[in-house]
Amino acid sequence: MSVSTNVSFTYGLPLLVAVFIIAPTFPDKFGFLLESFLYLIVISFFFLYLYLFKIKLNDQYIGLYFGYIFFALLLSLFQDLVHSIYSLSDYIEIFKVLSYFIIFLCFYNVSYYYGIEFLGLLMKVFTLLFFAVAILNIFYITLLSDTPFSEIINLFYKRSESIVLSDKAIVPFTQIYHYGTFMLFGCLYSLIKLLNKKNFFDLIVFLIFFFALILSQSRSIMVSLVFGIVLCLLFYSSKKMINRVVYSLVYLLAFLFIFKIFYYKYSENLLYLFNGLNQMSSGESSSLNSRLSQFMLAIQGGFFWGSGVAKNFYKLESLPAVYILRYGFFGLMFFYIIVYYVASVARHLARYNNRFEILFKSINIWLLIYPITSLSSPHQDTPKLAIFFYGILGITLGVKLLVNNKSSSDFI
Repeated sequence: MSVSTNVSFTYGLPLLVAVFIIAPTFPDKFGFLLESFLYLIVISFFFLYLYLFKIKLNDQYIGLYFGYIFFALLLSLFQDLVHSIYSLSDYIEIFKVLSYFIIFLCFYNVSYYYGIEFLGLLMKVFTLLFFAVAILNIFYITLLSDTPFSEIINLFYKRSESIVLSDKAIVPFTQIYHYGTFMLFGCLYSLIKLLNKKNFFDLIVFLIFFFALILSQSRSIMVSLVFGIVLCLLFYSSKKMINRVVYSLVYLLAFLFIFKIFYYKYSENLLYLFNGLNQMSSGESSSLNSRLSQFMLAIQGGFFWGSGVAKNFYKLESLPAVYILRYGFFGLMFFYIIVYYVASVARHLARYNNRFEILFKSINIWLLIYPITSLSSPHQDTPKLAIFFYGILGITLGVKLLVNNKSSSDFI
């Protein structure tokens, strides 16, 4: 294939991902079928796209991780077969793990071969995407609720039987956790940019993203945001280290003050969020207790090596419970090790290029708090967030290979 075609496909990749993320899935009519079908189409494009490259994978850690996860999944499926608690949907998990590897390889190689050009376009596309998603959800929840516009949004993205979702921001996803995880990245990116640039426009953007994130009313996402803000202030405030703790405390108190204002002004509209946070602080959260019970159930069958998939038998939500069940303790720990490994690489890359410094700082913080974020759900195992999550891993390690194989000045 010609070089011009190669470049065209490369520049079209961010647009393809953005269109897939924003695409309506009509869950009331199709359930998860349409989203899965669109995901299959995108993965097919990624698979064909890999033919454009002399595929590289110089990172033995990520290769070992995907290999372990794949064979651990096969072992889990075999155990389901032995215990006769399997379903056809369990075997789709094999394709899902392979698709994650294809996503990773695609972004890894594109970032290596077209690092600066690709990242520049990616940042522009996703900046617009985050802003569009934030504005859309703010208008949907506050100004245009109970209007024909909201009915169209409900048709595109919401399940009518899920009453709990009726007053919460989720577009373009179908769960508040997935929307919150996605917008959390945008919120951290805007905060780090504000801390570095300190201009009024960046403050407005951060407040828009922050408000849009609160409208998800996800308790785990809000806890993640608090940890993320603290880490941003400690690691990436432009003040000297001797002053960072003081400034961090000031910013944190300001954040808590703003949050308190939201509580008094919007407590009736955000009852789900505030009641949940009150229950968590008092140790009486039914959601938290449910996830602890699920975790205990998951480890009963086989703690170290997993005890099967059996999605029709086990109704699990949090990532620790799901991964303990499918891949065992070693699989769960391996996942966290990979996440923190990529987070450390992102922190290192932030020093190499001023243009992409904020991007890699955001990746670093987002991955550092991901174990907290994923207590609500294994977000990276859903179609839209799988591309976002494994794409981030691929971009980070692909740029690492680019920096290692060339002089640092080539990426400045």
